[in-house]
Amino acid sequence: MKFFFMAWSYLKYKLKAKTKHAVHSPFVFDFITKVMEPHTFKEDYATIEKQVQVLQRNMNSIETVDFGATTANTGYARRLRRVSSIAKKAGIPRKQGRFLYRLIEYYQPEKMLEIGSSVGISTMYQAKANPAARLISIEGCASTAAYAQESVSAVNADNVKVLIGQFEHVLPIALLELEQLDYAFIDGNHNYSSTLAYFELLKQKARNGAVFVFHDIHWSPGMERAWEVIKSSEEVTITIDLFFMGLVFLKKELTPQHFILRF
Repeated sequence: MKFFFMAWSYLKYKLKAKTKHAVHSPFVFDFITKVMEPHTFKEDYATIEKQVQVLQRNMNSIETVDFGATTANTGYARRLRRVSSIAKKAGIPRKQGRFLYRLIEYYQPEKMLEIGSSVGISTMYQAKANPAARLISIEGCASTAAYAQESVSAVNADNVKVLIGQFEHVLPIALLELEQLDYAFIDGNHNYSSTLAYFELLKQKARNGAVFVFHDIHWSPGMERAWEVIKSSEEVTITIDLFFMGLVFLKKELTPQHFILRF
């Protein structure tokens, strides 16, 4: 059922998605031409993607704990998984990783947060894009968090702190440490209530001009409903739907507008 839902959602997205030629917002036109379109190769890409290959070739099996899934007796699910499988299936694709890199490189956020480190693929792209920034990355599973920490160390991303624990418990701690927030990447517990709960906490710490990136906004009907609620928030000015990701800009001086762009 999920396959058919996402296929239908993607078809609707493709029919609605616009190119830069149909965009009349100077801010969004700038975003397209400076962040989405450039494909100049960066030396950091080679460094990061070499470590991604290391992860994808790692045949070690680890016990993972998924707090976003439940069993009849617990509030989580345990599984034995190979690191290679996690890196290939849970890690973001190269195209999306490079996009996050360009996004951060262009807007230069200073205080950044990631919810859902997994084995650290997205973490590396984000951390290397602005070495002067501080990035706190939260991961619920200790065994995958260990690989995330190993990954950021391998690429010399010394601006990252990995926190381990259930998101709802650790997120307030991370926000207290950061004090304010310029950027957040939300890629954990893809459901309606959790996504909105994270958003409510994040926006309380957001500085003017902050950007939040929500992954998998078309993952399920619940995620699509959450995305619509987020879009309607009075603090939100610009939203951009790229299908796999939804971007939220909290920039007071902009006129509220919502865009669906080809990615």
